[in-house]
Amino acid sequence: MNTFPHAIEINSAAPAQVTITPKQATERLRALGVKISPETVRQGIEQGKFPFGVSITTDKGAPVYLISAKKFDAFVEEWF
Repeated sequence: MNTFPHAIEINSAAPAQVTITPKQATERLRALGVKISPETVRQGIEQGKFPFGVSITTDKGAPVYLISAKKFDAFVEEWF
């Protein structure tokens, strides 16, 4: 019996990619004809201009980017 009320079942046959990297986002946008660099993707996330990701700074001062593959795909659908 599942004791966690909000637990989800995961289909292990085909795991979906949950996050992508700034480099992967850049490659996908370039494939659509957008002239953009990974640094621009990072800056857009940091400035809150791209709704598909967030940026955090670690204790050591290094930025970490979390880009939702689902939100990125929705952004691409809306804009391109």
